Formats: sequence, structure tokens, C-alpha cells
Amino acid sequence: MLYEMLAGSPPYNQPTVKERLKAAAKEAPIDTPATRIRKTSSHRGARIPREVAAIAMKAISPKQPDPYQSAGEFFDDIQRYLEGHSVKACPDTVVQLATKWIKRNRVMMRSVAAIVLAILLTVFGARFLIRRSTVAGYTNEAQKIIAAAQAEREKQMQLVSQGTSTDDLYADVNKQRGLDSIDEKYSVQMGQAADFYSRVFEYDPRNKTAHTALATIYMEMWRAAQRRNKPELMSAYAQEVARNAGPNDYKALYKTEIDGDGKFKLGTGGVAAEVFIFRYVETGKWNRLTPVPYRFAERKIDDIALAEATSKLRQGIDGHDGSSTYFLNLDSNYGHRLGHTPLTLDQMPVGSYLFVLRAPGFEDLHLPGTIPRQKDLTLNVKLLKQGERPAGFSYVPSVWAKVGGPAAGSRWPNYAWKSVDPFFIQTYEVTFGEYEEFLKSLIAGDRLTEARKHLPQDFGFYYLNIAGKQLNAHSSLTEGWRMACAWSQLA
Repeated sequence: MLYEMLAGSPPYNQPTVKERLKAAAKEAPIDTPATRIRKTSSHRGARIPREVAAIAMKAISPKQPDPYQSAGEFFDDIQRYLEGHSVKACPDTVVQLATKWIKRNRVMMRSVAAIVLAILLTVFGARFLIRRSTVAGYTNEAQKIIAAAQAEREKQMQLVSQGTSTDDLYADVNKQRGLDSIDEKYSVQMGQAADFYSRVFEYDPRNKTAHTALATIYMEMWRAAQRRNKPELMSAYAQEVARNAGPNDYKALYKTEIDGDGKFKLGTGGVAAEVFIFRYVETGKWNRLTPVPYRFAERKIDDIALAEATSKLRQGIDGHDGSSTYFLNLDSNYGHRLGHTPLTLDQMPVGSYLFVLRAPGFEDLHLPGTIPRQKDLTLNVKLLKQGERPAGFSYVPSVWAKVGGPAAGSRWPNYAWKSVDPFFIQTYEVTFGEYEEFLKSLIAGDRLTEARKHLPQDFGFYYLNIAGKQLNAHSSLTEGWRMACAWSQLA
């Protein structure tokens, strides 16, 4: 009866009574209730609990000792199923036993689950609060360091400015040294603040506030390195700014200042000159500044050209043998041809360059130039026609030049930016011996006043002096002084 209730048909459901009796006599296999349902009706789902199906199959099993031994044993198994216990007809696995135990003890399990949940919330809540407190502690400590560093820097800057004496010939030198020292200490303090912000990532790897603060800190350190003229540090700090700011903020907030691009305009008075650009790079044993082909579009020097320039770097004994200290390669394959004048470069990287201008019928013009950070430079130069340059002289075009520099007994840095008119300068320096002959010719022509005016001197010290009509050398000059070089200029 239980089997038929589950399967919808008797265990033996052959078409005739004779066939059913014959199957029972032969103890033919009986389908499970679910299988029987699938065979007899395609529209009914076989959703029969496995324990109930097992009890039914055990009860009708024709083989001994599989069947229940009594109706009471059969009843007990059904009762165990109804109470949620394991039945003899279908032993449970560990997981199934545990599941049934939980179902029988739902109230207790709800209480236990509530207690466990409360414990977990407490643990994770405490952990969250600890992490939040630690992050806040690191952030506060970093902010204190930054505030103290900025306040101290402002105070020291005022002290340096107030301590400058107008009577001190080296006042500007000492002031700059003081400023460098302040920036050096400032960078160390900012580095300490950066260390505290970096610790935040141990507890919150994606903390946006810490990344933003680090970008700001490293930008301050970059500016301090710039004031101290430390290009290696500037490069390192710029990388940290970019890493912490992210692509969008870096481009919007920092890139323009870090790149420092200026604008360069070059004119040649109506002459269409072909322009090649070289970047000055330190090469060779003495770190000589050598112009190397520069790929402007890629903002990089050509590595092959750099190797070539280094290998061909030569230095003559006195320069009179015609040797060059560098080798200019104008092969357009190096990608350093800029086009023709007039030329405008809207985003010109900071640095020192050599521009080579070439036009038919004119001498090649070598035009050095420095692009200051975030500044514009406009040059209008004149090209010399072939044969227009005096023999033995070099041509310096009109440029915007940094004139002057540090010197003993003067206020540092003692230079100024000025517009310099074009001039010719003797290609090779004259020797002191040649200059001595020049002075003697002035004396011989009774031009003593002019000769005294041109006596070589260094801050009041005269290497040569005139006694009567005699030109005498100072006793401190060593043997061979006449071979030392001087220079002359032709306006």
C-alpha cells in the first residue's frame, strides 16, 4: 500500500493477473517509486523523499533478510522519519545527520546562530574600529609633521632674509646656501610625513586620501629639489607624484609644472633655413657637454647617435689642429630635423639645445639655446652668406643670453639676462705672448694711455706693468706664461 501510494501503481503492474503472479513468483526486480512514476506518467514529477522510498522498497523486498522483520519495525522506521531521525532503510551520511539534527533543533540553532553572529559582528566591528583608529593616527601624525615643517621653513626663510648683510661680498652666496639647507631639511621632514601616510596602506590599500596626500607631499619635495637644482631627485619625486595622483589628477594638477614646457620661436629674417635640433649631453671621460641628435616628437635623444657622438668625441692639444670636441651628424634618419624657419614649437621641453640652421648660399649657423622652465624664448637671427665672415673669426648671432656669473669679490650670482647684439669673436684664443706683442706695439706708437688701459689684470692684480716705455712681467708668472691663452673680440 505504501509503495502504491508513492508510485501510483502496485509493485507488480503487469497487464494480466497471470503475468503479475508469475513475476511475483520469480521475485522479479521492482522499480523504485520515482522510476515507476517516470515510466507510467510523463507529466508527474518524481519528488519522493529518499527515506520514504527506501522504507517502501525495504518493506516489499522479496529477499531475506532485507524486509522488515515485523510490522512494529516497519512502523518505527516511519516514525523515525517523521521525527527527523535517521532511518534503518537508508543510513545517513555525516552531513545528512547534521542537517537533520539542525532541523530538529531549530530554536536552539537560531539562538546559537544569533550568538555567533553577535560575536562575529563584535570581532569584525572591533577590527574595523582598530583599523580606522590606526589610519586616523597615522594621518594625524603626518599632518602634524607637515604643519611643523612648513611653519619652520617659513621661519627659517625670514631669518635668512633678515640676516643678509649688505657689507658681505658673499652675502648672496651665503643666502643661497642657507636656502638650500632649509629645503634639504624640509624635504627630510616631508619624507617623514610620507612614511606615515604610506603605513595607511597596510590597513587600507585603496585609501584615496592617503594617495592624494602623498602626491601633494612628493610635489613639495619635487619643488624643493628644483630649487636646489637636483635633477635626479626631481625625476624620482615626479614618478612618485604620478604614481599616487593617478593619470587623471596627475595630468590636471601636476604635469604642466613638472614638465615645465616652454615655447620656442625662431626666425631668420625671411630666409627659409632648415633646422636640426641637438640636445646637450655629458659624454666622455670629462663629462663634456656634447650635442646629440634629439627626437623632438618622442622627447628623447637617439641612443645610436649618442653612442656615435661619444665614440667620436675628440679634443685637440691646443685646438689649433682643427680637431673638433664633438661630431655633428645631420643625417635625417636620426629624426632630429624640425622643419624650416620661421619655426614655432609650442611645447618645448626644458633644457639646453644646439640648433643647426642650414640654407643654400649661407654658412651653417650653430645656435645654442637654453629653454627655461615654463618660459617662452623667441630668437630672430641673421644667417651669414658665404664669404661674409672674416677669416679666423666665428659668428655669434643675436641672442637672449645669461650674462655674468659668480666671481670672487662680487655678489652672487651676479648675472643678468640681456639681449646681445651679433658679433664676431676670434675662433682661437690668442696667447699671452701674442697679447704682449700687441701691448708693445701700442707703447712703440706712443699710445701709453691706451696700453695701460688694456693691461691684463684680475681684480686689481696686474700680470704686466709699464715702467717708462718698458713692458715688464710680474715676478709671480712662471716659465711658459707666454703660451697661455687669452682672447680677443672684433666688434
